[in-house]
Amino acid sequence: MKIRKGFVSNSSSTSFVCDVCAESVGGWDMGLEEADMFTCENSHTFCRDHTVGGRESLEEKFDEDGEAEGFDSYEVPAKYCPCCTFQNVADVDIVSLYMKENNVSRDDVAKIFKKKFKSYDEFLKYVNSQ
Repeated sequence: MKIRKGFVSNSSSTSFVCDVCAESVGGWDMGLEEADMFTCENSHTFCRDHTVGGRESLEEKFDEDGEAEGFDSYEVPAKYCPCCTFQNVADVDIVSLYMKENNVSRDDVAKIFKKKFKSYDEFLKYVNSQ
């Protein structure tokens, strides 16, 4: 199974994954509005219910056609994003911080994976165990 982040298009099929709860929504010719999601100006994708200030904080800014003054569903200001405001932290941001704080590169991390795990299934068992 493939897990895709953000906006993906392939022969008119589209899917979106929330950076907060990992909910995946997909369909044919689907936009963020139909998925009930937003993408912020820093490319975090999140369910409408995770909007900072509550769902209504953004909905009041949209008209009947789904258009908002100054931005659209694909570029919501960071102040409404749960990841940009650190109410929730996106996995990609956790990894970026860890790598910076520990001065490790992607190659270093790949070497750790190869040394510690024989397969991806073994890795998944490890990270999902208590």
